[in-house]
Amino acid sequence: MGEVASSNWVGMRQREVGQCQARSYPQERTLVLWEAFLEDQFRMEDPHTDETLKTLWLGFEAFLLGHLPHQVEHIVTPSFEPIYEEDKGAWPQFLEGVGYKRIGERAFSMSVGTIGQEAAFIRGE
Repeated sequence: MGEVASSNWVGMRQREVGQCQARSYPQERTLVLWEAFLEDQFRMEDPHTDETLKTLWLGFEAFLLGHLPHQVEHIVTPSFEPIYEEDKGAWPQFLEGVGYKRIGERAFSMSVGTIGQEAAFIRGE
């Protein structure tokens, strides 16, 4: 999307709370959400019940869909997140909870036209 040239925060302490990363493929009208996770001190053990993670994920998704200069028809994401490696079913359960469907052993997808009510609310739809 771009790069930050400078930032000036006066009177506020900055603290990293998580990471988000995505790739856009305009010709395929596809967005790949590579990762969206919270740092250890902000993360719950079970992603499926972590409302902060859910808000981060849906907010990132909504931000990208609202700001990309091209139409997106599909969002794709990996079916695994190394942070939740101990419980192999936790991450897929989280993805299903935010409206994604499994499309293969290692990926989930969602059609933008079927985005859930909570993501639409975040977008103001």
